[in-house]
Amino acid sequence: MTKKCSRDYGKTLDEGSVEHGVTDRLGREVGYRWRIREVFYRERTPEQDGSYGYFNRPDDQPEMVFEMWGSPTRDGSKYGPAFNYTEFLTLEEARRAAVKRVEQAAKRDTKKFTKVPA
Repeated sequence: MTKKCSRDYGKTLDEGSVEHGVTDRLGREVGYRWRIREVFYRERTPEQDGSYGYFNRPDDQPEMVFEMWGSPTRDGSKYGPAFNYTEFLTLEEARRAAVKRVEQAAKRDTKKFTKVPA
C-alpha cells in the first residue's frame, strides 16, 4: 500500500563545493557543489488530501531519510539544471555518495575541458 505524504526538509547536515582546476571555453572555473539534508515524509491529513503537491510513499518506507543533492558550477555559481537528488537511509551513505559524485564530476570535467596553463 501507499500513502500520500508531504515532504518537509530538516537540517542541512553537510554541504560544500569544489573547483576542478579547469575552465570552460568562456574562461569560467568549472566545479561542483552538494548538500546533504534531512527529509521528513508526513502523511497528509484528510483536509490536505485533495490538494496538489504530494508524494506517493510506500508504507514500508521510512519517514525520515537523508537527501544528497548536487549541481555543476561555473565560477562557484549554479550552472544548468539541478534536479538530481538521491535519498539514503543513513548519513554515511549520503556522504559516500557525495564523495563519489564529486569524483565523477571531476573526472568528467577534466576530460571535457582543457586545464588552465599556469
